[in-house]
Amino acid sequence: MTVESAFERAMLAADLCEIIDFDEEEWETLGDLAIAEGLEGLLYWRCIRSGVEMPGEAHYILRTEYWAWATDNFAALQELQLVLAEFRHRGIEIVVLPGAPLLAFYPDPGCRPMGDIDLLVRPQQASVAAAALAAMDFASPDRYDDLYAKGALLIDLHTDLFHCERIAARRHAGQLSVEQIWAGCRVCEVEGVEMSVPRLEDMVLYTVVHALRHSYRRLSWFADLRLLIDQDLDWAYLFVTARTCHLERPLYYGVSFLQERGPLPTPLEAWMQDRGLSKVEAWLLQWAFADRRNGELGDVLWSFNVEGLFRRLQFLAQTYFPRPSVMLQVFPFLPQPLFPLAYGLRFGQLMFRGGKQLAGLVRKT
Repeated sequence: MTVESAFERAMLAADLCEIIDFDEEEWETLGDLAIAEGLEGLLYWRCIRSGVEMPGEAHYILRTEYWAWATDNFAALQELQLVLAEFRHRGIEIVVLPGAPLLAFYPDPGCRPMGDIDLLVRPQQASVAAAALAAMDFASPDRYDDLYAKGALLIDLHTDLFHCERIAARRHAGQLSVEQIWAGCRVCEVEGVEMSVPRLEDMVLYTVVHALRHSYRRLSWFADLRLLIDQDLDWAYLFVTARTCHLERPLYYGVSFLQERGPLPTPLEAWMQDRGLSKVEAWLLQWAFADRRNGELGDVLWSFNVEGLFRRLQFLAQTYFPRPSVMLQVFPFLPQPLFPLAYGLRFGQLMFRGGKQLAGLVRKT
């Protein structure tokens, strides 16, 4: 068993057996993998909890990362508590999207990185929410009008689940209803901070689409999914919502990764058996999984969820070559008047990444 596959089992199946006898060089590789996959804190916690002896250097690095995320996440949650209180005072309705609510399923805040906190606001209250954040001394980074930063907290303000205001064609690729999210939201407490969050089944669907959007580059999203499907879910609601919201494909994709690495809950196993993929789709999915960290295939796979050739091509065109304001976020060093150059740079970037991924796939086969 390779270091990478042993790491995946340790994170997704909580099985540390294969890593106990690793030598120092293998532990160094394991530590690098954990950091790249966003699960260094969880690896450290599970090793400490299970009494796994780590070499000195690996122990130091993983412990440092664990405590850094614990400190940053706790500080971000305390700042979030003030924001939520201010929003309640102003009558602004907010739902906190994953990942902050997912911390409730991890042993403690040091086990999962949290780069930002996603807040869903009703479209008619978006300007009021932005004004409230500005009044609390939050500032938007250059070219990112929907991000708000202050101290340890970075807020990503949503008016829909998948940022369709940035790339409109995403509306054709399946969509969780905002009204459905509000209708089913519940109160959750994370490290003493009360917040309104989506129901568990909606968080499953949000998580699989989020991982797909980012081409499955981090194992942490699969760890999130594993923790969610191990909860007491309303399976009938999940499957009906996946079908009515046209999100069965993203759900199947994400669960396929877990299915290859361990048993699934019985209802989910039965649901998977009743479905399948075309040969091209299955091949692309395996390709995406085989070289996740260099991948650009998530949006190609997501395009299979779009009905009609024209809309599918429109989805891919807008995704890979979005409007100038979004493209300039991809290349922040480029002066705004030179935005046409961004499209040439984007084409070169896609060719380089695609070639790199293809070369990696050839090496693995």
